[in-house]
Amino acid sequence: MNYNYFRMIYYFYIRFYYYVKSCLFLIFLLGTQFSFGQKEFDVNTIQIDKDLFHTKIVIDSISGYKQFINILKFPNSTLDNLELNSVIVSDKFNKTSSTARKYNAIAAVNGGFFNMKIGGLVTYFEKNDSTIYRTVADSIQRSKPSYFLNGAIVIDKNKNLRLDIAKSDSFYEKSKEEYLVMLTGPVLLKNGKALALADIPFVTNRHPRTCIAISEKEIFLITVDGRRSSALGMNLLELQDYLIELGCKDAINLDGGGSTTMWIKDKGVVNIPSDKNGERAVSNILMITSMTSADVN
Repeated sequence: MNYNYFRMIYYFYIRFYYYVKSCLFLIFLLGTQFSFGQKEFDVNTIQIDKDLFHTKIVIDSISGYKQFINILKFPNSTLDNLELNSVIVSDKFNKTSSTARKYNAIAAVNGGFFNMKIGGLVTYFEKNDSTIYRTVADSIQRSKPSYFLNGAIVIDKNKNLRLDIAKSDSFYEKSKEEYLVMLTGPVLLKNGKALALADIPFVTNRHPRTCIAISEKEIFLITVDGRRSSALGMNLLELQDYLIELGCKDAINLDGGGSTTMWIKDKGVVNIPSDKNGERAVSNILMITSMTSADVN
């Protein structure tokens, strides 16, 4: 049998399995809303700033599907009232919470993939037309079938956010249309559809996850805890299904695992990081600041 044909059949089988599982899980959740004597599904949403909301979801089901999810949500209309920004840690490593406080952010999540030994992003990053990092071994990595850093978080000069399929480093270096570009991945959703993902453990195993997503009217920053008994974590196929349930049309994965962190001003770290030392020091964060905040170049 042709190898590519076999991979295609295998992929659609896996997608169908998780789609059915997701549907059954939703039916189960709807049922638990009417049950008594056992708290299985808890959702709490609060407003933390103008147009910015934080939702905490705790799922403790008898099926064993345990999750702890945090969602930041705000309008995507040219970021008029809130500004989504990205900042490189100047001393190579720092905690998401410490960097966010330094720049007087309202909320933040950890950012892109970085070199855990020497610091610095391993993918392309530019801000204000200045290239700060280029993708490590760019031509070699992109030639591999398992290459998954294929997404681009782009904020243009009009402060519109796009989640794109990544172009080459040289394309962004030549273009003057972008205010901020950060490559990460993989791309999870495009135009409301789940994209095919590589059949590798990074995709198929359950881990803590951080991602950014866009619906027709809103932007989402999401963390999914994992690696503990009260939070199973998600594989990326499950995360795709969950984002579609939220109504997202475009989504890109960020660094996860022990890096997964969400911080909110006056509340602190709201998830439970899985790193053995607690909150992990990282090299980059995505943060939400008010338009009147000081410049963070």
